[in-house]
Amino acid sequence: MKDFLKLYALLATLFGMFAASGLDTVHANEAAESEFVKKTRPYLWFPEGSPNSEHGSDIDEMIIYVHVLMLVLFVGWSVYFIYALYRFRKSKNPTADYHGFRSKIPTTIAEGGVILAEVVLIIAFAIPLWAKVVDADKFPQEGVTTEATLKANGAPHEIEPEEDGLYMLHLDSASTASVAVSDEENNLVANLDNTELLEKLSTQDTLKEERRKISKMIALKAGKKYSIKATGSGANASVSKMPTIVVRVIAEQFKWNGLYSGFDGIYGRQEMKLATVENPLGRVPNTAEGLDDFVVEKVVVPEGVSVITHISSKDVIHCFKVIPIRVCQDAIPGLQIPVHFKAKREMKTWITCAQLCGDGHAAMRGDFEVLTQNDFADWWNQNSGWWLKDSPVSKEIATATQD
Repeated sequence: MKDFLKLYALLATLFGMFAASGLDTVHANEAAESEFVKKTRPYLWFPEGSPNSEHGSDIDEMIIYVHVLMLVLFVGWSVYFIYALYRFRKSKNPTADYHGFRSKIPTTIAEGGVILAEVVLIIAFAIPLWAKVVDADKFPQEGVTTEATLKANGAPHEIEPEEDGLYMLHLDSASTASVAVSDEENNLVANLDNTELLEKLSTQDTLKEERRKISKMIALKAGKKYSIKATGSGANASVSKMPTIVVRVIAEQFKWNGLYSGFDGIYGRQEMKLATVENPLGRVPNTAEGLDDFVVEKVVVPEGVSVITHISSKDVIHCFKVIPIRVCQDAIPGLQIPVHFKAKREMKTWITCAQLCGDGHAAMRGDFEVLTQNDFADWWNQNSGWWLKDSPVSKEIATATQD
């Protein structure tokens, strides 16, 4: 029996050393993912394929090592239990022995090996991974970065992105104006024109100056040269880079809402006393900051761009869980908890609630989509523009005006 406990301690210690050898892969991406993790993942019933986020492989690696340790513990203690049943069976031990082992050294060695393996998991994997996620210096920054202010009818602004990314064209003019983007072959990539907008503006509109500010999201490719030019009298135009996409994910019994801040990156005010079936998040209508905000009953993000989700709840505690992204965070009333990730490829999947929240908990699922950057820009443009006839924003404004 002493030999078995020593062997068990040796196995646990070897596991600790094996896990420690994987420390340098905690910060790795999919390309550097260890062969052990790739081969082990299918046997632990992970979703098919690798995780669809940059941090997902780190999460999988830690989970796999924890499961391996649990397997070692389960097998070891099961063998010990079976041995004890056989060794101390009634036919061989008719009289109980109240002393048992006289020496505690073998069990101490076994317990020490297990403790060592667990310490390695905590120090070498759990703590560095958590520190990586919450590191303020590495947390994506919200907001936009202005690339250039465009002079009307002036020389075009040349831009050559170092990586694929999303950019925003802005135009503010009291007269007809436009912003055009062309590639190096002089092909038109995007155009932002305010002709139709100016025809819709009412001279009595108190937000006329705000409503004439329009924008358009575009996706630009790395290594290509683009020319951006503003035309029109008195046009105030600019181009900005969007390093992050910000989404407020708001849970309620029993659905998920995605609130987007629109082109300006600024959320309008919310007052829960205004919440209705038509306005579930209590958004204050016709405010300058909230003109371009929009709500959808799903979460849509682009591939290859950092995303920050501010997770909260309207009623009880829920839990925002997207398995392929390897994200799981409680949604707590009164709190907005930021979680960031970067999806690697397009996909459609589910948001599930991982916290018992009421009778409809099992059916509380929402759509989660990862789109290509081009498709995401198109989706954003179709939803955020208040001046677009069929966008959620324009319908909200029309309803508020009628009321």
